[in-house]
Amino acid sequence: MAIILGMPLMNQLQPRFAELAQVYLVREMPSKMYHWSTFVLSALLVEMPYNLMTGTLFFFPWYFAVGFYHDWPEDTNKSARGVYIWLMLMFFEMWISTFGQAIAALAPNPETASILTTLFASFVVVFNGVLQPLSQLVQFWHWMYYLSPYTWLIGGMMSTAVHGVPINCATKEINHFSPPSGQTCSEYAGAFAKMRGHLLNPDAIADCMYCRYANSDEYLRTLNINYNDHWRNMGLMAVYVVFNMTMAFVFFYLAKVVSWNSTKLTLLKSRKRNS
Repeated sequence: MAIILGMPLMNQLQPRFAELAQVYLVREMPSKMYHWSTFVLSALLVEMPYNLMTGTLFFFPWYFAVGFYHDWPEDTNKSARGVYIWLMLMFFEMWISTFGQAIAALAPNPETASILTTLFASFVVVFNGVLQPLSQLVQFWHWMYYLSPYTWLIGGMMSTAVHGVPINCATKEINHFSPPSGQTCSEYAGAFAKMRGHLLNPDAIADCMYCRYANSDEYLRTLNINYNDHWRNMGLMAVYVVFNMTMAFVFFYLAKVVSWNSTKLTLLKSRKRNS
């Protein structure tokens, strides 16, 4: 639910970017007060302190209200895991602003930017493995699963938030079976249970009870999420932020600077013909 909030926040940011871009194009650029890349860089950087401040204000009530840390094992470094989740949220905040500004740099107006943001963000949300796990996703769309930044954001945050948490199956989730005569549940199914899940009554000789997951990591692996990849996931989020910033420069130059110069050149030629 928290990451869905990024979509409307992008739409609120884009009109302001469009206004400032228009001021630059009609005033600063013709007067050569500063280069167009300076405008784009300043627009990107000025958002980051707000990202950190407002993201942190969001983090504290969210983190302590949800309370993932209550279930962490005693030998867990809770502070380190909390800092990691905070860092991932900060990268997500920066991804929101840079992605929204990159789209705004490409679009001719805020209305078009809003439509493009909704379109591209829909792919990011739908194919990240939450609404549809990778194992159940149509093979053609697997490339979009790996391309979506939400795949790595959710993978890093969720694997850290529930790593090592033991799972206790509810009564309806327990599988019952009977071992061959003369064997205990552990002797019959112990090797299988060590691979995944656990036996609730390993010494019993009848009505064995098996829970298919021993801890949260075993469940997350069925969703293609692994705690050992959590630092890699953070690195990928940083790469996405840098990529968005790069595309903001590229889109602004192609869609604003080049097109503006072409329009200005056309007007000058028209005036010369009229004169």
